[in-house]
Amino acid sequence: MRLRVQSHLSGVVPEPDAPAFFVTFYSFKGGVGRSMALINVAGILAGRGFRVLAIDMDLEAPGISFLMQQELANQAAQPPGFVDLLADVVENGAKSDLFSLPPSDVVARYSYAYAIPKEMQKSDEGYLRIMPAGRLDRDDYQSRLDGLSLRDLYREGHGQALIGAFKETLKDSQQFDFVLIDSRTGFSDEAGVCTRDLADALVVVMGLNRQNLQGTTRFLASLRAAGVKKPLRVVLSPVPNGEEELMEKREAEASQALTEAHGAPIPFDLQIPYHPRLALTEEPYVFRRSRGYVYEAYAGVERAVLGLAGLSSSKLQVAIRKAGRAKDTRAIISLSRRLLKIDRGSDVLEVLVSRSLSDLCADPEAGELRTFFARHLSPTSQTYFELAMDLAEKGFRDAGLFFERALEAEPEDAELLAAYATFCSGVLQDLDKAQELFERAIVGEPDGSDVLGYYAIFLTDQRRDYRRAEQLFVDALALDEENANKLGNYAKLLFILGRTDQARRHLDAAVEHADAVELSCELQFYAYAHLWQEQNPFLLASLCALLRTGVCSKGRPLQENVRVAIESGHPAPEFLRRLAKVVSGEAGVDSLEPLPEWQSVTPNAPSAPAPST
Repeated sequence: MRLRVQSHLSGVVPEPDAPAFFVTFYSFKGGVGRSMALINVAGILAGRGFRVLAIDMDLEAPGISFLMQQELANQAAQPPGFVDLLADVVENGAKSDLFSLPPSDVVARYSYAYAIPKEMQKSDEGYLRIMPAGRLDRDDYQSRLDGLSLRDLYREGHGQALIGAFKETLKDSQQFDFVLIDSRTGFSDEAGVCTRDLADALVVVMGLNRQNLQGTTRFLASLRAAGVKKPLRVVLSPVPNGEEELMEKREAEASQALTEAHGAPIPFDLQIPYHPRLALTEEPYVFRRSRGYVYEAYAGVERAVLGLAGLSSSKLQVAIRKAGRAKDTRAIISLSRRLLKIDRGSDVLEVLVSRSLSDLCADPEAGELRTFFARHLSPTSQTYFELAMDLAEKGFRDAGLFFERALEAEPEDAELLAAYATFCSGVLQDLDKAQELFERAIVGEPDGSDVLGYYAIFLTDQRRDYRRAEQLFVDALALDEENANKLGNYAKLLFILGRTDQARRHLDAAVEHADAVELSCELQFYAYAHLWQEQNPFLLASLCALLRTGVCSKGRPLQENVRVAIESGHPAPEFLRRLAKVVSGEAGVDSLEPLPEWQSVTPNAPSAPAPST
């Protein structure tokens, strides 16, 4: 049977850069709260939003497996675990679940969800699964464990490959960020497997009595002698209240002994205080209490585990900036997800997006990145509005995600509502949504001249609700009577309504106050379209000179003005139609070249705004 294992495992090659980080919790002696530390750390990690697997490999005295027994108490039979998975390999070789099932199916069959209290969940992305030691309710557990015999497997040369295949299966499932392993105590074969072949880092839990100190010192010395170099942290547990003088003495002795054995200083800043409840229940302490000195002690161990994995805010920020320079959007998203989990309360991501990644967010191929930031940045950040405006200007449809998140923080901000309404109208072509947003905007700011003006433009161009549009223009100009843009748009509406004299007055006022060539271009078009009977020889020449330089009023809908002008008898209807498309940026000036009206214009005509009409 084991020959079949060997033949199947001979081609296993571990893949680099696995997403899951494996941490073994080890103690030389039992009774120091190792399993309790592991499950509490696992709960805090999962509450942050990390995907965590806890494996019970204390096979002779399973601890966290009893959590699953309580969780699955109503089932007819306890589901399988680690011993069952590896025993299946020994019995069936290549046909075993480990090698014949997809990695995700192996995880589903041999590990089980453990519920995280809602009050602990800072993100809905995290979860905790437990892989028990095995079916503890069956009489044959011990016989299956004896038949597995990791010592014999390693002696025959199969053990390391088998454990390597197990680790790769968990990695390949891509279902976990952290795998926490509860190791057997002492110098057992299982402890060696957990600390040598499975662990990327170690958390060593120890008491400060002589036996714990001597055993832990021997363990660290043996790792050093074997050349096993893994990052590690030491946790003192349980630490009694009082006895300060004796505690200081024991810590000094332990520091000297462990430093010599490890070959590097060992900090003792991680300590789990004695609490009687920890000895009386298997339930994770942090699932009941989210504050207090015991919780903070476990939270300190959890932060140390994050440090072992290289997950610090400063390191992740540097990595995100580097990925941004490389335009690696997948890396940016992956790193940013982790940064959010460990630093959710800061505005660091907003800073990164606004300063380092704004150009990348505006890349047409970066839709996934934009969607990620739209969903995960703090909704109180001005970054949402700024990015929404920038993306809307570039015509990205997913700018709406940023507008929506910005509105979560400022639901009555009239400027934001009007900007979003303009985006819905111009880019999404969702006129009903746009009108709803405009209505909310003027309710929030009834005396906002710009909001009134934008809504009036929308009603003119999109809804053709000319009566209400005119009232809004009148109200807007009463508040801002010299605004060239509002004057020009009101003149446009008046020309459509056939009130030429009134339109001429507003057009003249708009020309007088216009300071942008794009607006001058639009205003001169209205004059040429509607005041053609006045025979101003400079009017068309000035407009065409602007168009030759590439100036246009991009995106302006001019079709209704063209229709009214032609129905009023404009002498060059085809030229007017094509001219409107050039002015609005829909066509280039070369489309006008075949027409005699264009050819008759003097090429060197002045490009300044047209004289008063």
